[in-house]
Amino acid sequence: MISWLRRFNVTTRIMSLACFLVIVMVSQAAFFMVGLDNSKQRSELQLIKVAEENQLIENEAKQFVARAKVQKLQQQAQQVQKTFSDMLFWYFDGIVTEYYESLTKATESADLLQQQLNALTSDSQSGTQVKQIMDTLVEYRELMNTAVGYYQQGKDNLAESEIGDANLEAKNLNEQLLVLANMIQTRLAHADTELVAALEKTLAASKVVEQLSEQASEQVDRDLKVLWLILLLTLPVAIGVATAVIMSITRPLSVLKHQLLAIEQNSDLTQMLSLDGRDEIRDMSEATQNLLLKLRSTLDQVGLLANELNEAAKKGYSVSLDTLKQSTEQQLQSAGIAAAATELGASSEDISKTADQGLILVKEVSKAANEGQLDVQATAKTMHQLSAQFDGVESSVSELVQHSSAIGQVLDVIRGIADQTNLLALNAAIEAARAGDQGRGFAVVADEVRTLAQRPSQSTDEIQKMVEALQQHSKVASSSLESNRKHVDDSVKLSEQAETSLVRIIAELVELESTNQVIASITNEQQNAVTEVDENVQKIRALACNVEEQAKDSSGVSESLTDMADKLQQELKVFRR
Repeated sequence: MISWLRRFNVTTRIMSLACFLVIVMVSQAAFFMVGLDNSKQRSELQLIKVAEENQLIENEAKQFVARAKVQKLQQQAQQVQKTFSDMLFWYFDGIVTEYYESLTKATESADLLQQQLNALTSDSQSGTQVKQIMDTLVEYRELMNTAVGYYQQGKDNLAESEIGDANLEAKNLNEQLLVLANMIQTRLAHADTELVAALEKTLAASKVVEQLSEQASEQVDRDLKVLWLILLLTLPVAIGVATAVIMSITRPLSVLKHQLLAIEQNSDLTQMLSLDGRDEIRDMSEATQNLLLKLRSTLDQVGLLANELNEAAKKGYSVSLDTLKQSTEQQLQSAGIAAAATELGASSEDISKTADQGLILVKEVSKAANEGQLDVQATAKTMHQLSAQFDGVESSVSELVQHSSAIGQVLDVIRGIADQTNLLALNAAIEAARAGDQGRGFAVVADEVRTLAQRPSQSTDEIQKMVEALQQHSKVASSSLESNRKHVDDSVKLSEQAETSLVRIIAELVELESTNQVIASITNEQQNAVTEVDENVQKIRALACNVEEQAKDSSGVSESLTDMADKLQQELKVFRR
């Protein structure tokens, strides 16, 4: 199955796996959403029933409150009955016994009855009946108070008449109280009936809510069982498909990794990579193989350039030795010229001291001047040869700089290849990161590829540093040679000036032979000319010393170039090409 999957690219495989997993998850989510929708409907129905139950409970609470109010009215009515009986008793006792305290208690009972009736007037249904009772009570109290007054005045007949009327009012009052009690009792019975009905409705609603809860719980259990069944059926399939896709990616990557590690450990660029399949891994293997081929070609070119660099360094070393030898000879010749100039000065002093020997000394000086002219001509000729040799050295150094630049271009090509490989590895790592856990193995391999790509880049950086050092030394050597070239040109000019001065000295000696009168002036001029010649010769000698030092430096640079070329060749020998 893995070989069959490798017919498709990695992106197609990963997207197919993702689509499969998404389909599985969407199916489970759809089933779960259907179950949630059903649960939502049942919950909404249950909430409606609970709301109805709460409404019934609130109604039941109102019924309880209403019954409590009616029951309280009943208790107040019973207290009114008791107070009414007490009032009748104390009025009867007071009239019969004419006892003052009984009348006082009767008045207190009447006042208390009045207060109790006032409390009952707050009830809307029994308020009218209570007001009638209060009116009757007022009439009864007036009659009884009038009868008591008549008794106290001794008017018994009038008092009995008032008492008879009062008894009628008391009877009427008693009947009214009975009507009020019956009314309250009826209201209490009605409240009990409504309360029982509310309780029955509440119990029925509670049973409905309980049934809905049980049905919802059973449906949730069924949905969970079906969901677990779907999960158990799809999970092995998903794991199998994911494993196959991952193996189709990680297995060829592992093979590529081991092949690249073998190439890295053995430094064998001739080993070929396996190019199986038709996916991105094959493309990456093919690109890596092409990179190795280009790297082999580049290393071969670098080896050839290193050989050429070694040869150029050896030639530069040989030229530097020749320059050193010639500068040494020039220094010796400059010493001879300095000695001749010193002798010429001594001769001039002798001429100034004695005029008698002037002619002989003039001849000797003329002879020495002729010899000095020959030496100066030889020095000028040597300087011209040294200048020509410096041209050859400068040409060699220029070629060395050009070869170093060529090496830098080759290193740029190698660095570009390494950067491209690193970029490919980075892209592979990005794709692996997008794949998540399935691309973790691919990310490891991509990191190994990037590590391998960094090694040629590091070697290239080391070679680049060596080439830059070589170019720097070449530039220093070129600058030194240019400076020495200028010094040599100056030495040639000084030699020509010295030759001109010697010609002038010879002319002056000829003039000195013709006349002895101007010996003193001619001798002074000759002394000045000799001093100038001596200074010029000292300058030539100093220039010769500088040329010698520069030649030594040039030979050292050539040796460094040779060592660098040898090291570069040793580094290249590590790779099998």
